[in-house]
Amino acid sequence: MIHAKKAYLALFVAAAFLVVPFATKALSGTNANNVKVKVYAKQGGDWFRALTRRTDNDGVLKIKNVLPGWYRMEIDDDDVTSGQDLAVQLRMTDVKGRRLKEETDVDVYYDNAGTETFYSTFETDDDGWLKISGLIPDLEYKMDISKNDMSSVSKKDGMARIKVKAKIDKSDWFPSAYQRTDENMVLELENVLPGKYKFKYKDRSEAEPFTLRLRVRDEDGKRIKEEVDVDLYAYINKQRVPIGTMKTDARGWVTIPGTMTNMKYKIKVKN
Repeated sequence: MIHAKKAYLALFVAAAFLVVPFATKALSGTNANNVKVKVYAKQGGDWFRALTRRTDNDGVLKIKNVLPGWYRMEIDDDDVTSGQDLAVQLRMTDVKGRRLKEETDVDVYYDNAGTETFYSTFETDDDGWLKISGLIPDLEYKMDISKNDMSSVSKKDGMARIKVKAKIDKSDWFPSAYQRTDENMVLELENVLPGKYKFKYKDRSEAEPFTLRLRVRDEDGKRIKEEVDVDLYAYINKQRVPIGTMKTDARGWVTIPGTMTNMKYKIKVKN
């Protein structure tokens, strides 16, 4: 996913007066069924809203393409009640945005009065999914898999491997995805936030263009549910040059043909 004011969680906290999260097969939150949750991510040195999503009937927040890093979850003011905690089902990626394809250990930390404190190590399934209950809203959590980075994107005939980096708001550049195109040189990414992006091939000529198929979100990380205009810019000789304005479909999908690697782009979603 390019990801997006990158979508992406972390979990856990421990202190004498706090509920301790735990991994479980029967996921459920407490007093958190169908609540709206704002997820904030810290990537590239700055916090930003990554997405807004509702939990399911069991109080579970399900998110794909979760980069390692720091995250904070806030329940919308209209849905706040006493004694709430959240459960999450997260599909983790490695630090380069590659999907995990085997069971992987995830080290979990929490912010204890400004100190990064280790809590425990948990394991994903062989498809990268991690299940955790008992998360406390408004607390900062970190997920780290750098010591267990065993994922890869294998080479396939007719498909290009592309590394994607993003710069959201005022953040530094950070790896946001590493995926293959299809046989028609189309790279499809979901949860793409407005911001700057650049692309690099793993194993072919940088002069060859490809097609981007993006499902973008708005400036607040919310899903797009109607047709909206998207402005596209390229940076040529350090100057921002307008490429054009495209319209998404009603689900936020937009297609950008002729995308080049080793060039910076800016995506702006109009309100």
